[in-house]
Amino acid sequence: MKTFIKSKSGTTKALGVLMLVIVTIASGFMFLNFVTNNVDSMKTVFNTQMKNLLLDHFSANITHIVIFLKNTANNVVEIAQAYVNNILAVLQEGKAIIAPLTTGIATIIGSFKEGNTYEIKLGNFLSVDLSFTVTI
Repeated sequence: MKTFIKSKSGTTKALGVLMLVIVTIASGFMFLNFVTNNVDSMKTVFNTQMKNLLLDHFSANITHIVIFLKNTANNVVEIAQAYVNNILAVLQEGKAIIAPLTTGIATIIGSFKEGNTYEIKLGNFLSVDLSFTVTI
């Protein structure tokens, strides 16, 4: 009779561990779904903001490309990345923050040659780009 009770005790522990594993996996899937939905929502909001971001004008020389962007949205837009000919470029101060209903400045620092045309892409961590070309 003692053997039967001990084996029953071992089965209970194994079922308890199995239930913990199942609860952990289910919680992980719920958390993944929550994060994925929030990132998709952020992409949608940022797409809307970037559509409201208009290129006002730009100025370029051999060391800087200064871009004037008009934010027609009611939200702040932050430009965190700049690409020149699909190569990551350096933004002055690391990012450009454009207040709602104003014109902001994004300055790309680099070495540019006169007479060349450069493809500029401004974006954020959500991979939404504002693209245009600049001839120096």
